[in-house]
Order: sequence, then C-alpha cells, then structure tokens
Amino acid sequence: MKSGNQPFHIFNGDCAYNVWKRMTGGLQNHIVWRENYTEGPLPHNVSAEEFARIRANFLHSCVPEYSEEQLRNFLLGLDRTLAELTVRNTAVLWFDVCMFDTLMLARILFLLRNSPAEIRLFRADFVPDEHPEYFLQDWRTFPVLSPEIILLYAEAWNAVVSGPETVARFNRENRAADPVLAEAMIRYGEDHPADGSPGKSELRLLELIRSGIRRPTEVFQAFNRMEPHPFMGDTTCRRLLESLAMQGRIASDGENLTFLH
Repeated sequence: MKSGNQPFHIFNGDCAYNVWKRMTGGLQNHIVWRENYTEGPLPHNVSAEEFARIRANFLHSCVPEYSEEQLRNFLLGLDRTLAELTVRNTAVLWFDVCMFDTLMLARILFLLRNSPAEIRLFRADFVPDEHPEYFLQDWRTFPVLSPEIILLYAEAWNAVVSGPETVARFNRENRAADPVLAEAMIRYGEDHPADGSPGKSELRLLELIRSGIRRPTEVFQAFNRMEPHPFMGDTTCRRLLESLAMQGRIASDGENLTFLH
C-alpha cells in the first residue's frame, strides 16, 4: 500500500453510490460511472472525443431529456477525471460480478492502464441495499490490481470494441486468467455471435413470451431469474422487446406481448 494515498472512489452506479454516501457521509472524492456498454455502438480506433460523441448520440435516444452535448460532456468528464489521477491517488473501484459491471470495469481499466495511481477493487455478487455494511469496509484492505490484471481487462475492452470474432478469440485464450472476467465475456459473446445470428438475450426473451408470460414486467423478472448474475435493467429489456416487435417476432398491445415467430 502506498502510504498516505488519497482515495478516489469509482462506483458502478447510483445505487451503490447512494448506499456508500448514506453509510459514510460521502465526503471522499468520487465519481459514478453512468454508462451501459451492453447496448449501443462501441467504436474502435477513434479518439476519445469521437467515442464520446458516438456514445452520446446513442444515449440521447435512451434518455432524450439530456441533450447530446450534455451527455458528451459528461462522458468526456469521466475520461478526464481518470486521466487526472496521480501517484498520490488510489482509485477504489466498487463493482458487482455481472456482465454489465464487468464491461464497465474493463472500460475503466483500459483508461487507467497507464495511470500512475494505485488501483484497488472491491467486487462481490450483491445488491447494495441488501448489504450496506459492505460500504463501511476500509478500502485499504481491498486487493491492489496487478499490472497483468489491468492489462487483461484492457485487452478484454479492446476485444469488445473490435467485434464478435475478436471477443470469441479472447474467450478461447483467456478463460483461466480471471474467472469473473471470463464468465462475463463468454456471456457477452453469447449476445453477440460472430455469425450475426440473434443473441442469447433475444432468444431467451422470445422463449419466455412463447411460454405464456405476456406482461413486459413479468418477462423482465423471469429473464433475470434465469441469469446466474442478473445484468439487464428494465429499460434495456424494454428496448430489446421493442426491437423484437419491430422485427415482427412479437406483437404488443401496450399491456401484453404475443409471440409471433
């Protein structure tokens, strides 16, 4: 441990941040990483500005109450905050083990791969509101991430933005290096087959509707019960269902869903 380092907390979302703030007072420096890399374009080999512009364009379609400019500035602010960490900082990462969080962690570690800051990770399979005591732990007891692990996550991020074939190759070569990352990347690959066929999440939603579950909320709940580490939010599920309706796979009358083919 680097003596006297100032912690900089990085949270996987507002739920964790709000519990941490309630339990600790929230006086230490922090950011909340409000992104969802399970959806939308993830451009490869572009500048940080262009990446933020493309992501902001997509996110605006999800949260139109925020302008593209606001979203772009927010995303660039996240990148800039990480770039400003120094050898006197310890980045303290608070993350779940699900695919949603692991992709976010891969992006963050990609951005921190050359940072002089120490990086520590708390990771558990938990719901923050159910375990508020976790946030009373001393961050100094969290494991320091090795340069090898940071590089592995950066490589995972590069695989994700490079496309399904690169993800498949990464999964063949890196299953034993980090079990949590391996599981999340395999699940991501199942949603993005290299042959362009429908992903596992789409097929699972279709199967649930065909089985007779008709209300969108119940479909969403049933989907997450089938996942070892639930990762899908209700708005993501809604957008997938809307996509399936546009493809003519299901029909909706506003309240109930019907399987078509």
